[in-house]
Amino acid sequence: MKGVICGKGGQGVITLNRQIGTVLSNFGEKIISAETHGMAMRGGSVSTFLKVGDFYSANFGSEEADFIISTDKDEFFSNLQFLKSDGVAIINSNEKIEYSNANIVTVDATNLSLKLFSNPKYTNWFLFFIFFKVFRERFEFDNIVKIVINYKMLINDILEKVLKEI
Repeated sequence: MKGVICGKGGQGVITLNRQIGTVLSNFGEKIISAETHGMAMRGGSVSTFLKVGDFYSANFGSEEADFIISTDKDEFFSNLQFLKSDGVAIINSNEKIEYSNANIVTVDATNLSLKLFSNPKYTNWFLFFIFFKVFRERFEFDNIVKIVINYKMLINDILEKVLKEI
């Protein structure tokens, strides 16, 4: 499984990559990831590659990604070339996005976080759990939640509110 997690500097792209990698590692998966664009400034483009399985390098070419998780609509389009024709894109956006025959899930995660917590800092947790819902045939969702709880990645009150919304 190959994927791109992208967004703007300061949106937690690297953290989201690490959180997904940590959970998948605890799931027994082999993980390799890399940052492909610098974060020289807040608001700049940030992309990370994540591979799950037996790989020796984190990078890959066009139309090879099984998924893209984008914390920013514009960054999705900047990284769209990586998405396979049957890949899935999970995009933080308040607009419905359609592109060719791509499987696109849009969620206004920022507004959900603001609505529930009066703070945007939980935005990526909605994207995180939607990712695992989308790939629930490969990763048992209940086990993902248990790993998040066991590693105290998110406190229970916030976890319950996030799970209720996805």
